Amino acid sequence: MPVIVKKDAFEKALHERGFNLNKLATYTKISKAYLSQLKNNKRNPSPRIVEEILKILKDCDRSEIFEWIPKKVCSQ
Repeated sequence: MPVIVKKDAFEKALHERGFNLNKLATYTKISKAYLSQLKNNKRNPSPRIVEEILKILKDCDRSEIFEWIPKKVCSQ
């Protein structure tokens, strides 16, 4: 199931914890460019990336900053 980042909630979670994309990139070892693409929903994070981000944003609930989008069912 594709995952998207809730941009405003993600930015708020970072700010509340004293993070920006540079600092998050350093802690997660995920490039700032890739994190920016996630934040702007140009890429979808893998489950591993979601877990890496949540590991750093310790008290953040996954549904607070990520949304799972059901795949569309093709009708025949």
